[in-house]
Amino acid sequence: SWGQACVEPCPFAHLRGCAGPLAAGTECVPEWNESPCMARGPTAPTFSCPGKNSDPHRQADFSGDLPEQLCHVCGVNPTFVDEDTRTGWFSGVLNFGAVMLGAVID
Repeated sequence: SWGQACVEPCPFAHLRGCAGPLAAGTECVPEWNESPCMARGPTAPTFSCPGKNSDPHRQADFSGDLPEQLCHVCGVNPTFVDEDTRTGWFSGVLNFGAVMLGAVID
């Protein structure tokens, strides 16, 4: 008999096509969003869910390579306001400064 679906794979900014829970016994190879700030790894990333998964909260298994981040943020606005009053949690808006790719700042 088939097991429980795995929860939706962690959403990566430059991978698409594996939204929603992953059915037991299946795998998904996401598509790539082209970006000058990300480089593909040598092996395509793949998410899979074991056929006999019994844990409905299980994360999908991952194999392959994640994209490599090529851009680096040069600064963050220091006036971040935490809008969540719970201890250990934060919520709010972060504003980033310029981005550097190689030796070029945009």
